[in-house]
Amino acid sequence: MKVQISKKKTETARNEAAIERVCVDLAKSTFHVVGLDADRKTVFRRKFNRKGFLEWLGTLEKKVLVVMEACAGSQWWGQQCQALGHTAMLIPPHRVKPYAL
Repeated sequence: MKVQISKKKTETARNEAAIERVCVDLAKSTFHVVGLDADRKTVFRRKFNRKGFLEWLGTLEKKVLVVMEACAGSQWWGQQCQALGHTAMLIPPHRVKPYAL
């Protein structure tokens, strides 16, 4: 019996391998995440809940730069990202617009 892997899962895994930078829009219960490659082109776009975001970051094969707006909770999220081996970058609110995709 032949097991077929869905095209979507294979494509998603390939896209996640190309991610160099993760831009996160922090909110109360859901986070919007955009993955960018080395050329800053969007390769991944997804919405996570709080727990799902940390779990997903833990599954990434290579360590990435996680960019988020500096706000009340971003310090804690930055520490969580660093605990997983990623590099956290907090940017001031007036500099967020260029990262908005």
